[in-house]
Amino acid sequence: MADQGRKRIWILVPLLAFFFAGQPVAGCPVFSSLIERGGWGVADPAGSLVGGCHLDTPFVPASIIKLTTALAALEILGPDFRFQTEFFTDRDHTLYIRGWGDPLLISEAVAEILRELKGRGVAVIDEIVIDNSAFALEKDVPGRGRSSNPYDAPIGPSSVNFNAVAIRVDGKRRVRSAEHFTPTLPIMRDLGRYRRPGRYRLNICATGA
Repeated sequence: MADQGRKRIWILVPLLAFFFAGQPVAGCPVFSSLIERGGWGVADPAGSLVGGCHLDTPFVPASIIKLTTALAALEILGPDFRFQTEFFTDRDHTLYIRGWGDPLLISEAVAEILRELKGRGVAVIDEIVIDNSAFALEKDVPGRGRSSNPYDAPIGPSSVNFNAVAIRVDGKRRVRSAEHFTPTLPIMRDLGRYRRPGRYRLNICATGA
């Protein structure tokens, strides 16, 4: 098992090595053609450092935690695992949605789900109830802030579009969706009301919603 762990670590070396910003990479011959400003460090499964450059120089870290998260998911859940989202209806035309953490519940998938529901005879929806009980996190994920940046959006069992919205503010301060499959929603207008013209992707839960 230790040998397998070392193989995985070395496979990830070119990917886990990047930390951008800071000083130019001088004296880092291994990745000097790939890193303009930054450093890197790699340890074996026992925690011993096997290589690195600018190890004591502070940098703003790149978003590489997703790589180890994906590796852990493949190891624990397996390559054939599929996330599910369950839908239920009652005679009062209430649609109940129970999420199980699908990370790709995006607008394109929602459109497919609506077509599927319609094909199964769901013609009227008067109310939507979302069941988020599948995740019972006692605390926030470490490192998450409260900014409007999309990387600070919380995770959840029923997160749509990563709990973020993409908007475009034009020269007349009109707010529109910046994604073809996502309609312009009231929350987009609220979040973009006082922003300068441009394109933004915003955390919809920055205020605790």
